[in-house]
Amino acid sequence: ADFTIRGSISLDTGGAPNGGEVWFIGDTNRNIVWSHTGNIGTIRIDMDTASGTGGYTVPIATGVSGTADIWPWPLIPDQASTTLRIRLKLETDPTGLVEDSSAANFEIRPKITIVKPTDTDQWPVGRTQTIEWTPTGTVDSVKIYYNPAGAGYSTPPGIVNPVTGTVCNVTNRCYNWALDPTTTRAANVKLKLEKFDNVNVVDEGPDLGDTFFSIVSSVNL
Repeated sequence: ADFTIRGSISLDTGGAPNGGEVWFIGDTNRNIVWSHTGNIGTIRIDMDTASGTGGYTVPIATGVSGTADIWPWPLIPDQASTTLRIRLKLETDPTGLVEDSSAANFEIRPKITIVKPTDTDQWPVGRTQTIEWTPTGTVDSVKIYYNPAGAGYSTPPGIVNPVTGTVCNVTNRCYNWALDPTTTRAANVKLKLEKFDNVNVVDEGPDLGDTFFSIVSSVNL
C-alpha cells in the first residue's frame, strides 16, 4: 500500500508561546517561533482561549511560510486571558497531521500606567485632586491604594474600591479623589492602582513607584 512522507512543525524546542509567557496588550515586539522539518508549505496560526479545548477559533494569521520558523505578531490584541494557546497548522494538509500547539497556557495581559500624581505634586487634605492613568487594553475598574511614609498600602479614607473613573485626555481615565481630612499627611507618598480582578495588572506611582508625591495640610484663607 502507499505511504506518505510529511514534514513537521514543532513548538517544543525554543518555540513561543509554548507556555508561561506573559505578553502585554499593545506589544509590537512579540514573535511566534517554531521549528520545522521537511519542505513544508504555508501554515495558519490560530489561538484558543480555553487552554486548547475550545477549537482554536481565534484566527491570528494565514499564508505564513512554514519554513520561516518565525512570525512577528504585529500587535498583541485586546484579548486578555490567562488560558491562551496557539496552534500552527499546515494549510494544505486536510488530515491535520502537520500541526502543533502550545504545550501549556500563556497570558495576554492589559497594563495600567499612572500619569498623575507626579513627583512634584503636593495634595492638600480637604481638597479634590485628580488621579489619572492610562489603560492599555480593557481595564474596566481599578482599586486605589496609597502608602504614606512607608506605612504600607491601604485604601485611602473616603474611597470605596473599586472605582471606574471617567474618560479624560482622549484615552486616559481619571478619578476625582476628595482627600478626607483624616488622610495621612506625609512628604513621601506612593500610589498604587490595581485592576479590580487581577492583582498582576498594577502600577505604582509616581514614576513606577521610584519617587513620591506629598499629602499636606490645607491652608484656608
